[in-house]
Amino acid sequence: MSTTRNTLADVIRANNLACPESPAIVGEGRSTTYGELSTRSDSIASGLVAAGLSAGDRVAYLARNATEYWELVLSPQPRPVS
Repeated sequence: MSTTRNTLADVIRANNLACPESPAIVGEGRSTTYGELSTRSDSIASGLVAAGLSAGDRVAYLARNATEYWELVLSPQPRPVS
């Protein structure tokens, strides 16, 4: 029996490596690929670091249901720049 536990973010990242052009999110009349989702999530993480946030800080998201929610949720934890 395997004890490996994958989070949703782990699965999304693995799918990005395996098939970046495949649809990750479909809705609101558009489709977002795993590659696009990864790029946008990384951009959000960079923006959070630039704004002074670091790992462990909290971020609030208040909006209607939207694909951008997943971009924020899946963004890597900000790491301090060395």
